[in-house]
Amino acid sequence: MKYRIFSPKISLSYTLSAAFGLLFCTLFTPFLSAQGTELSAGQTVDKVIPFFGIVHYRNARPVYSQFGGIISQLFVQGGQQVDAGQSLVKIERLEIGFSTIEMKNEIPDGVVSRVNVREGHHIEPYDPIMVVADASEYIIKLNVSQVDLNKLQPIGKAEVVFAPNSSQPFSKSGQVHAIHEPNQGKFGLYEIEILVDCSSDCVDVVKSGSIAKVLMSPKTPVQVTATVKDQSSKTRQLN
Repeated sequence: MKYRIFSPKISLSYTLSAAFGLLFCTLFTPFLSAQGTELSAGQTVDKVIPFFGIVHYRNARPVYSQFGGIISQLFVQGGQQVDAGQSLVKIERLEIGFSTIEMKNEIPDGVVSRVNVREGHHIEPYDPIMVVADASEYIIKLNVSQVDLNKLQPIGKAEVVFAPNSSQPFSKSGQVHAIHEPNQGKFGLYEIEILVDCSSDCVDVVKSGSIAKVLMSPKTPVQVTATVKDQSSKTRQLN
């Protein structure tokens, strides 16, 4: 990793401005999210801790044949959405006296995650021809340290932001599905799985392998100790 080294010849005014800016951000940035509703001293407001994870299909099934042969026709391609009963591939068996095999999709709301063969390709029995996944449910896997895990609610909901760096991010509520112990002992990272149901409104939006931002609430909410004026309602809440 490369580090940028700054010259020590910095003016006093610049140093004071930077110090004041750092102090302001440190003291007041956590409180700006409490805008909108006036809170009196002693009330609490929940904050969230952001994490980033990788999106995975929850259920993905390999497509294979128990017989060898030649791929005579592919009906789908990678990334294509498929319905239950839709034809996927036709295989020409090499044994004399046997006809072709046409394999069909068995997963509702399916998507072809990967295609491993081309037309004319020779396959052996149980070779993985393609992978079809269920596009209605996704798992977001993220690694969390012991320190951060202690701050979070053990089991609960999370807000997942898909395509967080794009011009059109998409937010969806998720549920903590599992927490796995670290493989490297107590100093390793815990793997948290967030389950998101996309059966109604995000089948076409979410992509497996992409990065998602996950917002989870800490155990202890922030206590409000004062209020000040803001631009809209003339009051801004400070914790």
